[in-house]
Amino acid sequence: MYLWKELRLNDSLERSLRKLEEEFIHSVAEMITQSILRNIRRFSREEVEAIISHIQQDPHIINYYTSNVRKSQGFS
Repeated sequence: MYLWKELRLNDSLERSLRKLEEEFIHSVAEMITQSILRNIRRFSREEVEAIISHIQQDPHIINYYTSNVRKSQGFS
């Protein structure tokens, strides 16, 4: 996933890639936030705490989610 970081790139290209990566991360965070906000009335306090606990115990779930988002947007 981070293969570009292993390459020797000129500074301009590296800055561009870092900016795109940052924008993508913020985009995914915004999508997750909006999804939670749209569904927040459906979750009880216990359910929200369980979701947060699950993410804290398995942070790779975010990687799984972002991977699926990238695929749905046409990225591999």
